[in-house]
Amino acid sequence: WLVLQSKPNPEKRLAMLYYNNPAGKGGIGASYLNVPGTIRALLDRLRDEGYQTGGEAAPDEKTLINLLETSGRNVEVWAPGELDRMVSARHTVLISMDKYRRWFAQLPAAFQSSILQHWGPPEKTRLMVIRDRDNQPFFVVPGLRFGNVFLGPQPLKSSFEEAAKSQHNTAIPPPHAYIAAYLWYRHEFLADAVIHLGRH
Repeated sequence: WLVLQSKPNPEKRLAMLYYNNPAGKGGIGASYLNVPGTIRALLDRLRDEGYQTGGEAAPDEKTLINLLETSGRNVEVWAPGELDRMVSARHTVLISMDKYRRWFAQLPAAFQSSILQHWGPPEKTRLMVIRDRDNQPFFVVPGLRFGNVFLGPQPLKSSFEEAAKSQHNTAIPPPHAYIAAYLWYRHEFLADAVIHLGRH
């Protein structure tokens, strides 16, 4: 908070996350909130306040929702081809397992233990993971960049098959893909703030 009081707005970096659960096209929204309209209004206001938003004006709502459905949505394990297509379009961030393990090792030991106990080692994760030609796994963080603003879906807390028992259960820790995304916002995107749009 102290740094943000003196940091110039053009240097501030924001991660803006919207609700996309259940995953996929048509699932970008929130209860009683016009998500694309809100994003557009926020981007325009941020630009007016001196933030770097990557252009003169935010895309209109129709263009914005098309961009989000193409490159900024969660993909479930039952649609692996969709995730590959998003990665091929180069509008996603890839986090290697080695990098994730380094970040994960910096988290509190009790938290690490709870994750590993519930979800197992990260290499066994299937949610939001692709494999390269050498069969090496990478976490996928979908989203779009507008200057210093990253716009993406809030990561899935579980796969659809586990959602009924874990979505609202605060005793179940988030999965590795969820943690990987937030660690990327912190360590590589260097977000000064995270804005969550809509519920959850």
